[in-house]
Amino acid sequence: MLENLTTNQIGGILGEFAHLPIIDLLKIYVNSFSNNENWWKSEFKSLLVKLKVAEKRGTSVKDRLKQEIEEWAVILDDDVKSRLYVLGNDTIPDIFAQISNDEDKSFLTIFEDLKDDLDDSKYDDIDIFFEGLNSYLTVLQTPDYMDGIEEKMPFEIQALMKKNENELTKNEKLKILIAVWNFPDSFVKLMKKMIREILLVHSEMDYYQRILDYQEEILVNEVPDEEVQTGKKLCVPIPKVERSSNDKITSLTLEQTTYLISLLRESRVFLQDKNYQPAINIAMSTKLMTGYNDQNIRTKLDKYGEIHRLDKIVVQEKLKEINNLITSHLE
Repeated sequence: MLENLTTNQIGGILGEFAHLPIIDLLKIYVNSFSNNENWWKSEFKSLLVKLKVAEKRGTSVKDRLKQEIEEWAVILDDDVKSRLYVLGNDTIPDIFAQISNDEDKSFLTIFEDLKDDLDDSKYDDIDIFFEGLNSYLTVLQTPDYMDGIEEKMPFEIQALMKKNENELTKNEKLKILIAVWNFPDSFVKLMKKMIREILLVHSEMDYYQRILDYQEEILVNEVPDEEVQTGKKLCVPIPKVERSSNDKITSLTLEQTTYLISLLRESRVFLQDKNYQPAINIAMSTKLMTGYNDQNIRTKLDKYGEIHRLDKIVVQEKLKEINNLITSHLE
């Protein structure tokens, strides 16, 4: 059943929720997110104190900040974090599209890294995921499912459902949700784990971007206008572009762009050796040119097997177009 649903059908079922990235949904509905956000604001304030202390001890603010950025680059240079970050930026229909695409198995591999925290070993992690989603979709597609639902529930759940919403604890609300939607406990555990990880990695990435922006602010303030004009030092601002599906701001999608960049690296038009140019720099450079998110770019670089065949064909046609342009300039 799950595999037979189209992305448009999923979008229609979910209504307004279909258009929001998962991270935005979590920000709305997960109360702990605001506390998490405040924690990272405090962390940035602590960094500013560290910079002042370093300056008093004879280390320049720029050098101490560079050290902080390098340390965070190492922390975030992790394949699991990258995939969870991309997942947080996807919408729910995007995820269903990935699941139904037999050529793209990268999404399901996330669960390999989350299953260690599951106590219920009798379930395979992928089976847990599909079982939960199938339960969810069964309810959505059964118009009369909710009729008399209270009478179908165990006595404990019936008692909870009779309470006013403001009288229920978070755990009691979760118990009702699990019972109504027929979620297996193992699926709930998996989703809790995934939600925590997505919130954490997005907070870390936001913090990393904040210190990068602060570094840029310092560099811009340090460089006199005449130096920028004479080319002695170049500061490249990050484009303020919000990319969305099919926005046509650039002619290639994120997947097509990363595939093209990967080919350019493999053919050594761009530096391929990580000793010269790490993937994080390639991703940031691509972000500057296209406006796509650098973490989304980095997680897809050099992973040809995850790029859909149709996207490869689009890139092939684009290269033909470029070749025609070169030919016209030679005439």
